Amino acid sequence: SRVIVSNLVDVRLPCQVISQAQPSGRWRLGLGWLALALGAIAGPAGLEHWAGSPGAALAAAIVVNTLDGQGVSGDGACSLPEAVQNANLNVASAPDCPAGSSVVPDLITFSVSGTIVIPSNLLLFDAAGVIIDGAGQAVTITGNRPDAVVTPLFVQASAELHRLTIADSSGLGVSNIGSLTVNQSIIKGNALGGLANA
Repeated sequence: SRVIVSNLVDVRLPCQVISQAQPSGRWRLGLGWLALALGAIAGPAGLEHWAGSPGAALAAAIVVNTLDGQGVSGDGACSLPEAVQNANLNVASAPDCPAGSSVVPDLITFSVSGTIVIPSNLLLFDAAGVIIDGAGQAVTITGNRPDAVVTPLFVQASAELHRLTIADSSGLGVSNIGSLTVNQSIIKGNALGGLANA
């Protein structure tokens, strides 16, 4: 698995920059491949970074139009969990969001700003890839639950996270066992660390 952070400006410990690809300015990070799950190392601050323009390719579009972190089928509102579900399955299994694509990556964007509380680990496993982009909005994703350990985003295939804040979760911010690119995003304040990459 891998993590790529592009146009890196600042990294707060604990991160070790192990290489920089030229000439794009894309950085690959690692601490034994960026193992930030250790609370003693990562601490509550986790990983925090700011990056530049993503240049992400156009993809099949799904627009999240509610801050509801659970999603109610048939309520007319496309929530983030429902958008991810359709992206993963490449069908409109959640009827409030369009179907995902099995041919090109699914692009999940937002028409609302605010905080989305995810009640359980949100798995990203679409083989074609999923891009979650908060462009034009101020979106915070959190797994902040006092009664459970929640890592809101769990990448199992290919995913890109652009212009998002992932903060204050009771678990990690992001767990990755696939291929993950992070751009112009802040990952901080998560109880078990910012990002774990297996």
